[in-house]
Amino acid sequence: VPVMALDINTVEGDSDPAVFLYLNGVSKLLFSGNDGTSGRRLWSRDVNGVVSTVGNINPSGGAEPGGLGFITPLEVFTANDGSNGRELWVTNGTVVTMVKDIYTGFKSSAPVALAIISGTIYFSADALTTGRELWKTDGTPGGTSIVADINLGAGNSSPLLIQAASSATQTVTIWNNVLYFTANDGTTGRELWKYDFVNPPVQVKDIFTGTGSSIPSSFVISGTQAMFFAADDGAHGRELWKTDGTPAGTMMVKDINPGGDSNPSLAGVANGKLLFSADDGTHGREYWTSDGTPAGTTLLRDIILGPGDGAPVLLAGPYNGVFFFTAVMTQTGRELWKTDLTLPGTTMLADINPGAQSSGIADFEVISPTLMLFSASDGATGSELWKTDGTALGTVMVKDINPGAGGSNISTLRIINNLWLFSANDGTHGQEPWVSDGTAAGTVLVQDINPGAGSSNPGGTANTGHGLLYFAATDNTHGRELWALFLASKQLFLPLIER
Repeated sequence: VPVMALDINTVEGDSDPAVFLYLNGVSKLLFSGNDGTSGRRLWSRDVNGVVSTVGNINPSGGAEPGGLGFITPLEVFTANDGSNGRELWVTNGTVVTMVKDIYTGFKSSAPVALAIISGTIYFSADALTTGRELWKTDGTPGGTSIVADINLGAGNSSPLLIQAASSATQTVTIWNNVLYFTANDGTTGRELWKYDFVNPPVQVKDIFTGTGSSIPSSFVISGTQAMFFAADDGAHGRELWKTDGTPAGTMMVKDINPGGDSNPSLAGVANGKLLFSADDGTHGREYWTSDGTPAGTTLLRDIILGPGDGAPVLLAGPYNGVFFFTAVMTQTGRELWKTDLTLPGTTMLADINPGAQSSGIADFEVISPTLMLFSASDGATGSELWKTDGTALGTVMVKDINPGAGGSNISTLRIINNLWLFSANDGTHGQEPWVSDGTAAGTVLVQDINPGAGSSNPGGTANTGHGLLYFAATDNTHGRELWALFLASKQLFLPLIER
């Protein structure tokens, strides 16, 4: 069962802990919390259950620490010491030190993390003479510097990580050992840039020529040869593009909606093809596939025939070459589908809520390629726990947690040890932590932290990697505080021993 790690705020009730991460090197959890006296500060908890403040960043009030990135064995974060604004700080779990006052004086540089690569954090920050630009740090003052003043002078290039597609297995930051991002140099608008960690960053291509912005987004990598994305060149509208990282190799794949915007939303790559949704102006928003050529960019399936939108929304994938998504049909509403990027392999798995009503699929979590858990309503039991193994017969309700027509209000917390930890309301115990292994017998209430009908509303989890999970919850005595739960691989729950 979970136990409260410590009642930090004994004055006002809620410390409202926000978890950063677990420092394996020193076996400490870092989090922020408010003790009711000193404002929101940085705290730690070690393996012996000892909870203590880490430094005193702002003696006159809360430092409001926020996570930025972990560089072994240090956590780099942002905080406000009351004198220098929100700046870059570092801790080993015991001592805190300001790394650098980037925006000198009381104003804040307000660092925002972009990527962590080989022991270096790349981030955007604001400085008096350069504006908001791309910076890097290794957690030391000497190793913290601006990468480039892309928008020369005090103007802001405001570098942003390229917006990756929502596929569970696709991440886009580094491709072929190059960092890609978007920025505005003050002359050509927001365009695609790259940085090879040796030479100054360069613009890949001014897609929307002149001062206009192409605003590249929804990136998906296809091997080492191409990266697909959506962009607007000012002439064809927002369409599907690809790049090999060179100006000549950056081009529109196809003008899917001539005279308009197809607004492609990229899902991922499987079986040698890109999956994305687009609106060609004739078939509505549907899934398309592309091999990177105009001829090989085609409509996958017109789920709602004609101009109506099947409006596919990616849930997960690819797993064994298959994507899972929801889509709308007039006769079924929005339900669960799958595709292997072929027409015969693009099918509805189940009309969970029979008829034209939608089942409201949400909180889709992948335990394994053959066990995916989610919440849905069949119209009779309310929104409850369901599962699928990727087949129609294997798409079934796991448990009616709140018996009857009322839903259990499932909200995901964490996948750990092949178990889904989530919060739910069974109609008796309020919103409390539950766990499921995908079977009815293995779907159980962890603990009624706030006894009776009251809700503990668990959230903000952090996994130590050793079966120990931290989260925030509210009981009826201590307010919202830090709790801990130990999950053993052979036994679902064991009490955390407080020493």
